[in-house]
Amino acid sequence: MVTAQPHFEKEKKLKLGARIRKIRMFRNITQKELGRRLGYGESSADVRIAQYESGQRTPKQETLIRIAEILEVDVRNFLSPGIATMDELMETLFWMDEENRGLFHLFLLNDSESEIVGITMRDKKTMSYLQEWMGKKQKLGDGRITEEEYLEWKLHWPENKRKTEYKTV
Repeated sequence: MVTAQPHFEKEKKLKLGARIRKIRMFRNITQKELGRRLGYGESSADVRIAQYESGQRTPKQETLIRIAEILEVDVRNFLSPGIATMDELMETLFWMDEENRGLFHLFLLNDSESEIVGITMRDKKTMSYLQEWMGKKQKLGDGRITEEEYLEWKLHWPENKRKTEYKTV
């Protein structure tokens, strides 16, 4: 019997660590500063954050909630498993198709130089999310928003659910 579970768990930890690192650096916060604000001692503050970012340790959910608060992002950036590869995206789409056969419509785009496959979803909520994203990408493309503003939007998406679902006790 072949199992990929240990490898998968390691990849998941690294993805979480990479997210923490990217957002921490985007906020211009050092590992030591983040560790201190989480309550770790002066000598271990940066070490603990480095362990989280490298995947050597996994923060508890309460710690992730605190990290999100300190970094001023929606905690779902850390709690959701996320899809980081095309293989993971395809697996997710396949299972969504199994659960709701009529959800997706696949088609070839009329392009004589390539065979590009298009996909639409028969779900109004998802389509509105994609339209919102398309609008932000257009603003980024024509210079109406900066890369920083674009990342900030993604870190807080969707705006109306920010910091309301998860609270520290």
